[in-house]
Amino acid sequence: MRSDEHTFGPAGVGLQHLHGHVDNPDGVELQLLRGHFFLDDDDGSARFADEKASAESLSATALDAAKRAAVGVGARVLFYPKLAYKLVAGRPARGKASEESSSSSSSLATTLDAAKHAAVGVGARALFYPTLAYSLARDRLSSDFHWWDRIDGTNILLGAVPFPSDVPALHADGVRAVVTLTEPYERLVPKSLYVKHKIENLVLPTTDYLYAPSQKDLREATAFIRGVAEKGESAYVHCKAGRARSATVVMCYLVRYKGMTAEEAKAHVERCRPRVSLAPAQWQAVQDFEDFCRRPAGGSE
Repeated sequence: MRSDEHTFGPAGVGLQHLHGHVDNPDGVELQLLRGHFFLDDDDGSARFADEKASAESLSATALDAAKRAAVGVGARVLFYPKLAYKLVAGRPARGKASEESSSSSSSLATTLDAAKHAAVGVGARALFYPTLAYSLARDRLSSDFHWWDRIDGTNILLGAVPFPSDVPALHADGVRAVVTLTEPYERLVPKSLYVKHKIENLVLPTTDYLYAPSQKDLREATAFIRGVAEKGESAYVHCKAGRARSATVVMCYLVRYKGMTAEEAKAHVERCRPRVSLAPAQWQAVQDFEDFCRRPAGGSE
C-alpha cells in the first residue's frame, strides 16, 4: 500500500491522490487518507472505521464509480477523432488512372494510420489522470492489487508509473535502473531524482493502449536490463499501469535471455503479475521478437 500524498493534474485539473471523495447513497462522504477510512457525517463529526472491515463493502462501489468516470471521459474525448477517422476510412480513393490506384491506396493507408495514432494519443492523454486515479483507488481498496511485482527468476520488477516518493523505496529494494515506456505527460518522476539516487533511466516513449514498443526499442530495452542483471542489480520496468507496454518488454526479455517461447514468457509474466493484459499489437510484437531471437545470431547483439 502507498502511504504518501500527491496532488497532480494538468492546468485546470486538480486530482487528489489520497483525498479522493466518493459520495454514497446515505450522504456519507468517504475520504481516503494514508490507508484508512474516515466517514464524515452531516453534522461534521467523524468516526473511524477499520480499513479491513470497511473495504469489502465500499470498494466495489468506489471502483465502479471511478471506472465509469474514466470510460465516460475517454468516450467523450475520442468521439470526434474517431468520427473523423471513420469518415476518411470510408471515403474511396480518387485516382485519375489505374496506375495511380496503388500509390493512392498507400498514401491513404499512411494517412489513416497517422490519424488513428493521433486519435489514440488524444484519448490516452485524456484518460491518464482518470485511470491513474482508478489504479490508486484499487491500490487502497484491494489487498491483492500491487503497484509493482517482482518477476520470478529475474532481476526485474514490473509495475505502474512511479511517484517521486517511490524512488527511495525502489532504491532500497536494489533497483539501480528504470526502463520507462511512457509518453512525457505520463512521467511523474523528474530525471534529476533518479540521478540523485544513482539510478539509470532508459526512456523509450510508447503510446498507450494499442501500441507496442518498436522492435528496435525492444532490443535496446532487453539488452539494457541484461546489463543491469550482470552487475547483480535490479531493474524497474514500468508504463502507466504495468500491464501492457512494460509487460511486452519483460516478455521479450524472457524470450531473449531466459530461452522461453513467447507463450511461455506470457504465461510466466501473468503468473507473477495477474493484471497483465496485452493488446493485439503488443502480443504480436512479442511474437515478432521471438522470430528475431530464433534467427541465426538474432539475439546476440
